[in-house]
Amino acid sequence: MTKYGAVATLAVLCASQAVMPQTGSGQEINLNQSLVLNTQQQQTLAVQAMRGSVEAATKLFLFYGFVALNPTEEHRWVVVGAENGDPVAQYNLYKDLVNSDDDLDKWRAEFWLRKSAAAGDSRAKSELENLEKVQHAK
Repeated sequence: MTKYGAVATLAVLCASQAVMPQTGSGQEINLNQSLVLNTQQQQTLAVQAMRGSVEAATKLFLFYGFVALNPTEEHRWVVVGAENGDPVAQYNLYKDLVNSDDDLDKWRAEFWLRKSAAAGDSRAKSELENLEKVQHAK
């Protein structure tokens, strides 16, 4: 699991419903089948995301974050989603970078927070207000 705040709720929902016994058979079924992507879908979505599709980047982000469990690819697609203008991806990228040990990452985190807030993400707006209060208190 990653530290992305905007996906935390989805993660809880997915985790709580991911595998449940099937009635009568005792076999487990995956209720998150919609997040699973085959190789062809991954390739098609990758091209679409690189051409600007927010939806494609989001699908890849969710696949790598919750199905393939590949943090490197998950990060790649949250960056692409943020660059493509998705306020949720921008907020998620902020959450990813803000706790970095690298000061440059922290500066970039604030950049993505401001972009997300300007695009209307309510969590980003709230977080930005808190950040600005702390900065003004210094």
